[in-house]
Amino acid sequence: MDFKVLVIERLNQLGFMASAEDEPQIEYCEGKVKEQLHNELNSKTITEGLPNELTYVVIERTVGEFLCNLMVFGGDNTKARLANLELSTAITSLREGDVSISFDKDASPEARLMSILDEMRRYGAGRAAIYGHRKLRWRA
Repeated sequence: MDFKVLVIERLNQLGFMASAEDEPQIEYCEGKVKEQLHNELNSKTITEGLPNELTYVVIERTVGEFLCNLMVFGGDNTKARLANLELSTAITSLREGDVSISFDKDASPEARLMSILDEMRRYGAGRAAIYGHRKLRWRA
C-alpha cells in the first residue's frame, strides 16, 4: 500500500495541494509516524509491518505531522499555501439542553489550526484500535 498517495489525497480533501517538493517531507513524516507506532505497539522490528487496521491512523498522523512541520519550519509562502485549509467545519461550540461549552471560539485562526493539527498528530492514541495490537515486552 502506498501511504504517500493516500496522504496526498487526504491533504487534498483538507484543501491543501501538495506539490512534488513536498514528497520528501511527507515520506519523512510517514517514517516518523510509523516508528512512533511501532514503539507504542512494542514491535520488535519495523520490518514486521503495521496491521492493516492502523492504515488510517498512520495517514491522519502523517498529515498532522506534515502540516505542523510546514507551519513551524515552512518558508515565505507557507501562509499562502495553508490559507486554503478548510477550518470552518471545526467545532467551536457545543450545546445540549441547558449546558453550553465553547472551544476557543475567540482563538486566532492560527491557534485553531495548531489545535486541529495537534489532535491529528495524536489520532488513535489510547484507543483500542492501537492497543489491541500491542505486544507485551518482558524485561530481563
